[in-house]
Amino acid sequence: MKTILNSIIALFFVSTSSLFAHEKDSTKTIPAQITFAYPIASNGPESKNISNSLSFNILYGVNGGLTGFELGSLVNVINGSVKGCQIAGITNVVKGPFYGGQVAGIANVITDSLAGLQIAGITNIVPGSTRGAQIAGIHNFTKGKIEGAQISGVYNLANDDITGAQVAGMFNQSLKTMRGGQIGLFNSANVIHGFQLGLINVADSSTGVSIGLLNIVKNGYHSVELFSNEVMLANIAIKTGTNSFYNIYTAGFEPETNYTYGFGLGFGSKLTLAKWLSMSFDITANYINEEEVFDWQVNILNRGDLTFDLNLNKHIALIGGPSFNAHISELGRKSEGQFTTDIAVNPFYTENNGDYQLQMWIGAKAGLRISF
Repeated sequence: MKTILNSIIALFFVSTSSLFAHEKDSTKTIPAQITFAYPIASNGPESKNISNSLSFNILYGVNGGLTGFELGSLVNVINGSVKGCQIAGITNVVKGPFYGGQVAGIANVITDSLAGLQIAGITNIVPGSTRGAQIAGIHNFTKGKIEGAQISGVYNLANDDITGAQVAGMFNQSLKTMRGGQIGLFNSANVIHGFQLGLINVADSSTGVSIGLLNIVKNGYHSVELFSNEVMLANIAIKTGTNSFYNIYTAGFEPETNYTYGFGLGFGSKLTLAKWLSMSFDITANYINEEEVFDWQVNILNRGDLTFDLNLNKHIALIGGPSFNAHISELGRKSEGQFTTDIAVNPFYTENNGDYQLQMWIGAKAGLRISF
């Protein structure tokens, strides 16, 4: 996908490079112009050095500047700055700074900075900074700082700091600091001061929250827990994210039965109370197998674990605390007429509702945590 995007971008630059050499911005202004295909224009070959308030390009036009409105069926090229609005069937190209709005069927390219809005069917490109928004069907790129938003169907890229939001159908990438939010299937940032929401979230460091199936924070919180609870003797949990919010991947089994085992997902938060003491609150949903022959029947154990963590050193802690359990099961009901699940320990609440049974009880968790 990256190769395809780069090829598209290169094509636009090649196709328009012959249209705008490095002339100085024009100081001459004419209220209106019309161009068939440059240099066949009302301003003639000198249109590349003339600013206009109204500009109409039947095929493509090259003008020195714009303070107002420009409409082109194919390509609009401005050698200087723009204050106003451009609409093109294929592409808008502006050599100087842009203040206003651009709409193009394929691409908007500004070789300076943007203060306003870009809307394109495929891509928006700003080598300078952006204050405003970029909206594209496939790809947005800003090399400088962004104060605003990037919204695309596939991929957003910011080379510098962002204060605002990135929203993409697939991939958001901020190479420096993200102050705001990223929403996409895959999100990546150097530093997060805000949030990431996606299937996979990656950051070097974070003071915010990453919410997804897999959250990887290089300088964040990473640990492995070995523990026991009242349901299964041997359990392992992997935690990754930040202290304020981390993902949990857990699995366990009960050696006495040989076939009682479980696995699940969850999230949690860790609070430091003192150098030697911290507190963690975890919520997990676990599928539990109690049958000798594995069968995908509803048998879900939802746990809320509150543990107090005695930090023996920087990497090792003893953990323990109470838990609240809510277990939903259909085991045995359809075949035997009664529920055969047997994992609840002294439930204080049991309710049968058709083919499902809900049981609640108070349990406990104790073990060892190793942090990396």
